[in-house]
Amino acid sequence: MPFYLLLDFGATRVKAAICDLDSGKINHINNFPALPNEVTKLGRHEFSPKKIWDQFSHISDHYIKIFKGQIKGIMLSSQMHGFILLNKNNKPITNYVSWKDERSLEIIKGIDTYSIVMNSLKNKFRKITGMNPRPGFPFMNALHSCRKNRITGYCKMITLPDWIAMISNKSMDKTHPTMLAGLGIYDINRNKLSNDLCNLAKKITKVVLSINLPSKEGGVAGYYKSGYGDIPIYVGVGDHQCAVLGAGNIKGKTISINIGTGSQVSVIKGRKIPVNAELRPYFGKDALATITHIPAGRSIDYYLRNIHLFIKKSSRSPNDLWKKMAKLKVNDIENSSLFFDLALFKSAWNYKGNTGITNISKVKLTEKDYLASLVKSFVAQYKDAVDQIDPGKKIKLCIISGGIPKKLKYLPGIFSGILKRKTILPTKIDETLIGLKVLALIASKKANNYIAAQKSLGK
Repeated sequence: MPFYLLLDFGATRVKAAICDLDSGKINHINNFPALPNEVTKLGRHEFSPKKIWDQFSHISDHYIKIFKGQIKGIMLSSQMHGFILLNKNNKPITNYVSWKDERSLEIIKGIDTYSIVMNSLKNKFRKITGMNPRPGFPFMNALHSCRKNRITGYCKMITLPDWIAMISNKSMDKTHPTMLAGLGIYDINRNKLSNDLCNLAKKITKVVLSINLPSKEGGVAGYYKSGYGDIPIYVGVGDHQCAVLGAGNIKGKTISINIGTGSQVSVIKGRKIPVNAELRPYFGKDALATITHIPAGRSIDYYLRNIHLFIKKSSRSPNDLWKKMAKLKVNDIENSSLFFDLALFKSAWNYKGNTGITNISKVKLTEKDYLASLVKSFVAQYKDAVDQIDPGKKIKLCIISGGIPKKLKYLPGIFSGILKRKTILPTKIDETLIGLKVLALIASKKANNYIAAQKSLGK
């Protein structure tokens, strides 16, 4: 039986499962907490590369022990926009710096690194990468680390899956474009490292940057040495794209609304950079027109942790408040009175300086109204995003995915009313795991491409 280990390294948790490609079943599903932030400095978020290997080994060994040599491959998806810098000997010279980190906004010698880059590039960054520039992108944060620590000479920028593929010193130095593009130094038009951005990095810091070579889905990135022999680790893919794939989105027919710690609204399309959205690599020859960094779970958690500042009698933990929020009625949400600005971080979509909570009324300042208003403000963001992605309203079906809709089961109904489109939650199983199953079919040669693999799931 061809068993494949499926691992999704998300921002909040690591999801793991076994897929039997003969039966098509995904089972032995487990969740593990994501590695915590190891630094206390405001605006920074990082953790040890060694702990990534330790966590990967712990999870993999658990499944390898159960299946005793029957695991034929390891499929990875991962949070994007994080990086590790390696020296010429492939040794880490930074921790893993995540997408939550905005150190590029810190001042060094009178100016922050993000401003230096933007003053040099103007609007060129979007034309090269397909993305709107953000201070949390690896290119910005890597240059800041080089400026701060006076790093010069050769440096290789790698993603979290790249580092995992190096665990047994058998890396093939290959990365899927969904991960490469998230580094913010990848030329999406030429499918390679951007010469312009490399030259700028050298000018600012005297650092010569490199990345892995791009690989199609199903390519081997490295091997994990186990007691049953070397197990192929296939190139990791972006968790966003993996969720879009696993949710069953179809080119030209569906709008993806993926909601987790962060959130994205996307459609599958060709390779031209859209006017109202960003462009991200997808699978095969397709790409995603997408609006990313829409405030979601991370921002909701912030307001739940600080509810005591507004509701003096509320002493519940965020977990308790999530449960109470899940029990709200649609009428509670529709009749709520407060407005929350969820764009709390400068990298967030529609960031306007963080206006906090407005329309506060002493009459209705209750815990229930606070929670209902938070949900209402959260959902309201998506009308603008969907209208920008599909301005002609040609697509009539939205597929909602991610961890938040599984917590707040009323969301599809509310979205349908606000978006004036049918909105569905297609599966109880996490979409990234299903997406990894699709990619396992390609890796095992049971399907030639993602469309054929996706269609086979319905058989």
